[in-house]
Amino acid sequence: MILKATCQEVGKRCFRESWLTQYTPWLSYSPRLKGAFCIFCVLFPQPVQRGIQGAFITTPCTKYKDFNECARNHTSSAWHRGSQQDAEHFASTIRDPNKDIICQIDNSVKRTIEENRKKLYPIISTILFCGTNDLAIRGKDSTKGNVEQLYAYRIEGGDSILKNHFDTAAGNARYTSHRTQNDLINLSEQALREDIVKAANNAVGFSIIADETADILGTEQLSLGVRFVDTSSEKAMIREEFLGFSPLKGMDAATISDCIIQHCKTFGLLLNNLLGQGYDGCSIMAGKE
Repeated sequence: MILKATCQEVGKRCFRESWLTQYTPWLSYSPRLKGAFCIFCVLFPQPVQRGIQGAFITTPCTKYKDFNECARNHTSSAWHRGSQQDAEHFASTIRDPNKDIICQIDNSVKRTIEENRKKLYPIISTILFCGTNDLAIRGKDSTKGNVEQLYAYRIEGGDSILKNHFDTAAGNARYTSHRTQNDLINLSEQALREDIVKAANNAVGFSIIADETADILGTEQLSLGVRFVDTSSEKAMIREEFLGFSPLKGMDAATISDCIIQHCKTFGLLLNNLLGQGYDGCSIMAGKE
């Protein structure tokens, strides 16, 4: 145990009590080991990368004839400086936990996340507005189109967050490129589908609605939807929601049914709650020629 103490004899010389004041707050004396130690280095030891730790750290300092020189050499060592920094940081954290470096980093990360969310909100809401109102997002290039005009309209209407973001963000961090727009659309699709699937799974049961259609290139694909009674609010409501498209490898009943089952599992629908099916082309799904 390390304790501050008065003069203790070692040979013909002794430890001076005045040294405790002179080298406060790091110096301490051990009556049991009859020598001086550094409180910082004992309590907050540093890794040994080179050299050997000795006096004041792992062994007591008993060279009282040259004590001042030994103390000065110790205070200038990298081990002592590192231990002192750790000790001061520990004391600062105890006095004010909010000053903890980990806490500060966490708070900084949280602030950055919140700021980025505020910047993304008007961009995402504008893209969703175009989607829900059947408006084309882009024009002939990335600087023209409905979405760019809506950004300008929002800024003109007083959206200071969006204006500040466009004025200060780097060209590759504006979140307005066509690649970023596609990523945001895909993420929005996933979020909306997850909400629909969650509501359908929470219902007593649901029905699957499927129909075959072709895209602009003539590729046959399956349109998949779900119909259920939503009782999450006070008034029950029948909901019929679109889940997505899926390319079809064939037009026979087996291929279509496999596609439906696979995508229902992929979307997360609980097939045990499947109560009904609806198709356009029932003869095929019934297995008739």
